[in-house]
Amino acid sequence: MPTIDDEQYGVVIDAGSSGSRLHIYGFNLNPESSENQEVALKSVPKIITKENWNYKISPGLSSFEHNTENAYKHNIEPLLEHAESIIPKSQWSKTPIFIQATAGMRLIPEKKRNKILENLCSNLQKDRKWLMQSCEAQIEVIDGEVEGVYRWLSLNYLSGFFDDYQEDTYKLHESFG
Repeated sequence: MPTIDDEQYGVVIDAGSSGSRLHIYGFNLNPESSENQEVALKSVPKIITKENWNYKISPGLSSFEHNTENAYKHNIEPLLEHAESIIPKSQWSKTPIFIQATAGMRLIPEKKRNKILENLCSNLQKDRKWLMQSCEAQIEVIDGEVEGVYRWLSLNYLSGFFDDYQEDTYKLHESFG
């Protein structure tokens, strides 16, 4: 049975064109707390999410193209306030935040896009509630190929294809996509 110290969280904000979506994920990286340690050591961590761990607001991040200084306050901050109601306060500073903007942000001029990303970075660093080790790595505009890779990973994770990996049978592993 996992202890409270074994529980970890991650936050991903999908900043799309029609809105920004918060996704909270819980997981346990301690295979010793797993019922089947042998399988746990050969599998990706079991990710837990609940219905109220997802939250969407509109409009999307790209709508702040002409008002870049309000991007954090009116788009990201409300999502993180929802995360605060889910994740225990003792875990906030250990919880990484990833903001990944997609199509809408790809369409606005680079100068405006960079101002929005800088606004998010400076506010998250000033706030210091969440784990922000590298703005460049944790706040980004991703291209369509990366979106596709994330879809492939999600589909195959949910289908169990990353569980109980056996090195000697790696050629036999299936995947979708």
